Amino acid sequence: CSDPSMNNPIMGAALPAFELVAKANWLALKYPLNERGVAIASQIQTHAKLLSSNTPHTSSFSNLPPYLQRRIKESHHLKEIVSNCVWIFMEKLIHPEMSSTCTNIQNLVESTIVLIEKLSLHSPISVICTWPFAILGTFLIHVYQREYLELRISEFDEAVRMKCLSTITHFLS
Repeated sequence: CSDPSMNNPIMGAALPAFELVAKANWLALKYPLNERGVAIASQIQTHAKLLSSNTPHTSSFSNLPPYLQRRIKESHHLKEIVSNCVWIFMEKLIHPEMSSTCTNIQNLVESTIVLIEKLSLHSPISVICTWPFAILGTFLIHVYQREYLELRISEFDEAVRMKCLSTITHFLS
């Protein structure tokens, strides 16, 4: 594939973001964070922000067949979704007293929902969205956001005929 980030057939461009998920989950086991933990969380946030802003221009793969273009775009959308959720998760670990209504968090929640809207219903990457959907769901403050996320989870679950995503709906209930 002309996009080197797509050399991983499952994770694609989202692989580095899922590596941050692994680090974030490890760090969460150290909660409450000491000074060193806060420094590590801040570094993870920085990397997450860089990943979410590092998306190639669509013209760089416009010569590919449409289905490949869609897969590449969706893989990059997933990278941004996961990176945004890592940033939010680290923010909450660093500042546990911070409300979910915080402007920084809610701006990322809204932009993440917009990215989820860009994923096609039958996107094969939906099966690896459990972690970001669980994190995102815990920061939703509006009913319409929760209803939308639950709808998309249900649609993805039905489309891929796997019930792995429905556990997120149960978790969020």
